[in-house]
Amino acid sequence: MSADEQPTLEEALNRLEQITRSLEGGQVELDDSLALYEEGIRLLRLAEEAIRTAELRVERLNADGSLSQSRAFREGS
Repeated sequence: MSADEQPTLEEALNRLEQITRSLEGGQVELDDSLALYEEGIRLLRLAEEAIRTAELRVERLNADGSLSQSRAFREGS
């Protein structure tokens, strides 16, 4: 992935897991911790936007306009 490309949702979530493990490990210096935190926030926002976009697509696909499928998706049912 080049610097201009956005990660997929799966890539963002995997990287967030790596960042979390690094930060929780406590072996990262302060400057590196801040850089990882900033990267994590950026990835979190991308992931949230990807999920919102997917929810909107599901809502549009519902022929009757009900939100039952997207609600179930959001609630993990």
